[in-house]
Formats: sequence, structure tokens, C-alpha cells
Amino acid sequence: MKFYLLLPLCVFSLVACDRPAARLQHGLPMPTQTFEHVERLPVAVSEVAIVVADSVKKTYVGDYTVALDERAKLYFSKKLEEQPVYVDQGRLVVSIERADVKYAEKESTHSVFKKIGVDHVNEYAMNLSVRLEHQDAFGRAIYGRQLNVNKVYNVSEHDSPVMREQKRFDAIETMFEILDPEVTRVIRGEMTL
Repeated sequence: MKFYLLLPLCVFSLVACDRPAARLQHGLPMPTQTFEHVERLPVAVSEVAIVVADSVKKTYVGDYTVALDERAKLYFSKKLEEQPVYVDQGRLVVSIERADVKYAEKESTHSVFKKIGVDHVNEYAMNLSVRLEHQDAFGRAIYGRQLNVNKVYNVSEHDSPVMREQKRFDAIETMFEILDPEVTRVIRGEMTL
């Protein structure tokens, strides 16, 4: 009789364990950023070139595992689309000149926790600097503009790996949400492409 009472409880327990949140906590990967949702921007040039400056170094600090320059290249490749109206219209060069992450560990803001050395906070400061330059058919600059975006986010030492990855994911999304309207404004309004 006890067996028949425990059987539904065991089945319910096994079904309840297969939730998406539980799967993430067991080491399955987080969703990747594809920037497929970014609205395409047709640009009246013969070519869009996305380059990473030699001065940009891959930055992996603390548990930060994403290279910001790779995210920026992916974003611009999804955002910009060449639409030549006539031959030798020039090109748009997107130069990623700075993409770094700085890491700092801060003590707790609570005096008791500070004294016993717990409740630390990891601070990540992300900096992205991009130069948009419209060049003629001979490679001479017609118009150039520098865009900078910064984002700082904090992670508690008590956050799970899943929560850390989610905060990183959200911070990068926020950076490009800030950058996106500026890219459109510069290309449409200032460069008139």
C-alpha cells in the first residue's frame, strides 16, 4: 500500500526536476548573443569593412569570458548592410579601437560584513570605442566620427555562475542598446548615407 502512495510522489518529483532554470544550474550553456533582433541599416556604400585595431587585446579578467571586440564585430555585421546606388560610392569603415573590461573587487558596504571579510562585490567596467569613417573610392576620409559607450555592472560573490552569466549577458545587451541609436543617427543624419 505504501508503494502505491509513494509512486505518484516519485513521478511528480522527477517531472519537476526537468525545468529550464534547473537545467541552466546544472552547467548547460546560456543563450548566445546573435544580435538577430537588431534592425538592419542599409548604407549607401559599395562596401562595409569592420576591422579591429591592433591595439585591441583580448581581455579575460576574473570570470569574464567574452571578448568585447568579437561582440562588437558581430553586432556591426548584423546592423550594417551595404546598398550601393552607383559604382565607386566609397566604403564605410567601422574600426573597433578599444574594447576592454576592467575588473575590481570591492569590499562589502555593510560594516559588519566588511570587518569579517565577506560579501565582496566584483565590479566589471566595460569600455567600447568605435570609429565610423566614410571613405571615398580612393580610401580618403570624407567624414569620421568616434562613438564611445561604457557600462559598469556588479556581481556579488554569492551569485551563482548562472546569475553571473546572466548579468554579463544583460550588461552587454544594454551597451549595444545604448550604441544602436547613435550608430543610426551618425550614419543617417551626419554622414547622410
